[in-house]
Amino acid sequence: MGLVLFGLSVGSMIGILCSGRFVSRFGTRPVIAFDTLLIIAGTAVIGVGSAVQSASLVTAGLCLFGAGEARRGQRGRRRRGTHHRDRERQP
Repeated sequence: MGLVLFGLSVGSMIGILCSGRFVSRFGTRPVIAFDTLLIIAGTAVIGVGSAVQSASLVTAGLCLFGAGEARRGQRGRRRRGTHHRDRERQP
């Protein structure tokens, strides 16, 4: 069971490390949309893995789910002054 849940931890770590760069490059909405797709795909893979009783598929699904959920949790944590609207307001 610990090895299966390890997939969730790995996916979360990868998602957290990549989230800032993706939001800076693509913007918040596209990242949230992609993360939603990762969560849906991860849930589907977990369901298939459970149906065929495959621990490796469940681990892969939890990795996808963790990556999507971790990055969704990072949205909106942009530093003040880094958004183009904030730059326009500065004197």
